[in-house]
Amino acid sequence: MNIKDIVQINWYGDECIGCACEDLQKDCYKVSGQKALLKYRGPANVWTITAGCAQDVEYADKMRGWGLAVPEGWERYLLHIEKDRIIIAGSDARGTMWGIYRLSGLLGIPAGICFTQLLEEPRHILEEGDFESEPFTYKFRGWFLNDEDLLTEWHYAYTRELDYPFYQHITSLESLEYVVETALRMNINLIIPASFMDIDDPHQEVLVAYCVKRGLYVSQHHIEPLGVSHWYYQDYMKRLGRDTTFSFVTHKDNAIAAWTYYASKWAKYKENVIWQLGLRGRGDRPVWHDDTSAHGLEEWGNVISEAIQVQYDIVKDLCGTDFYSTSTLWMEGALMYEKGYLRFPKNTTLVFADVGPTQMMAPDFYEIQRESGRSYGLYYHICYYGDGPHLCQGTDLRKMAYNYDLAIQKGDTEYSILNVSNVRGFIPSIEANACITAWGQRFDVMAYYRRMCRVYYGNEQAYKIYLGYFDAFADLSAEEVEKRYSRHFSLKHGSYDFLYCPATDGIVRSTAKAALSGDTDPGWLRLFEESIRKFCEVLKEAEKLACNTYFNDMIWQIRYMIALESWCLCCCRYGLSKEQKELEEALKYLDEILAMQQEDEKGIWKNWYRGDKKIGIRKLMEDTRCLKEGII
Repeated sequence: MNIKDIVQINWYGDECIGCACEDLQKDCYKVSGQKALLKYRGPANVWTITAGCAQDVEYADKMRGWGLAVPEGWERYLLHIEKDRIIIAGSDARGTMWGIYRLSGLLGIPAGICFTQLLEEPRHILEEGDFESEPFTYKFRGWFLNDEDLLTEWHYAYTRELDYPFYQHITSLESLEYVVETALRMNINLIIPASFMDIDDPHQEVLVAYCVKRGLYVSQHHIEPLGVSHWYYQDYMKRLGRDTTFSFVTHKDNAIAAWTYYASKWAKYKENVIWQLGLRGRGDRPVWHDDTSAHGLEEWGNVISEAIQVQYDIVKDLCGTDFYSTSTLWMEGALMYEKGYLRFPKNTTLVFADVGPTQMMAPDFYEIQRESGRSYGLYYHICYYGDGPHLCQGTDLRKMAYNYDLAIQKGDTEYSILNVSNVRGFIPSIEANACITAWGQRFDVMAYYRRMCRVYYGNEQAYKIYLGYFDAFADLSAEEVEKRYSRHFSLKHGSYDFLYCPATDGIVRSTAKAALSGDTDPGWLRLFEESIRKFCEVLKEAEKLACNTYFNDMIWQIRYMIALESWCLCCCRYGLSKEQKELEEALKYLDEILAMQQEDEKGIWKNWYRGDKKIGIRKLMEDTRCLKEGII
């Protein structure tokens, strides 16, 4: 089959299949230079590609006529290539989409192309035969756009009033399109499209609607049960002329009214919603930080359990009994559940979370006995604000594979949600997670390193640079982790072939800020000096390697860590000596990072760092300069 001979692409079924075929149309053009006609319910003649699913009655009849058997089950597909036509048949609409994107992959289109802007070697000649999908390891495979400061200001859209730092801008639809297409190319079927999503605002609802149109399930941040944050709750109460105090103990009727109202808005998309249940305080803190009307873990456990059941019943009234719901065992939730103080509806999936700074599973993951008949899942961070990766990768893929392997062994495979923040810069790590959640224990991390480097960097040998990069981070000792994050929050469970707690850019930032305030340790000097030396060695080897232009992204991340750690080292020296020359030197390294960001903002990436607030290089420069000039 020569893809250059394709003249028409036909699609049957849901709109998401048509959208995926539009992507395929673009991909065929990139490979062949020929633009095929796109037609709804067109005939599967010679020199056509036809895609549809078994749930479409007309297409199911056609498949039987062609003698094609579609694999049964969740999101399965058959990709059938003949000498003069291609047929894609899915068990459902998403299965059909995965077959379409599998064809794009065969043509040499990398899954991360929206962000890498590079083709693999184009392949317009395809072998005849059948490609049948395997069952996915994880049923729901999702991304969480959390702490998405760069995405929200890359293309200005709308602003909102929100009494919380960093979240005044709403991600534009133009920016979200890059993310969603990339997710679909990686067989991701779920997205939480923002840290905070007020579906009652048309400018924000359009993002949810777009995700659903493209075939994704949508869900909510774990601090927004049924889509209600503290801020949206207060806005709703103001509109009703009621007391804005949020308390399920003292103002239960108001809480139920807000949950019911917002759930009715989300229920417009009910077949595509995974409902988040829970009760946390303002700004992702325990509920008792803002509400003192109950006391002790057991009493609060009863309050939260009742709230979760009420939320479940609200959804049941709106959607019937056939819906998906989750509750995330984050921090105090895990502790209360472990002690038996929390109760959940039997059909609700419980989600274990890793520890953001270490990206290792928390103690509850190991210690909690799984209930028979209940489904479980994983919330994992490759991005984490504040003491975790944010502007550059920091989660060794060996570590990610290790933790997911443990979860798969325990049967926690209903649901996976990956914190991806701004997406760009993390494509290799993100795609690794997509492969793990798809293939499970068939995933070979070292084979992935080599394939990824061949596909994205044009040189398989770049995997040595990638491994060296992750090994170059300063590694916090178990004692330091316990001191910083408390023993319950993180616990070491053995020896590993990866760093237990690498000092990623978020940790480097917080360490330097503490040093500027006088809280530092001479041991940090040795730790960062050694890490900088290792990163410099990795950079030297990287610059020798013949790779494509996307490899510059890897080099950028190495240079960024060298400059950021050098700034931190100066701050630590200042914290010990109070010598002004250290601050003068520190400012030079921040200047270097700003210059790197400006150099990186070329072409479609213009204004990419405009929203940099979470690491906040400009703010760090301002604080460092003010200290130098004696203003603070």
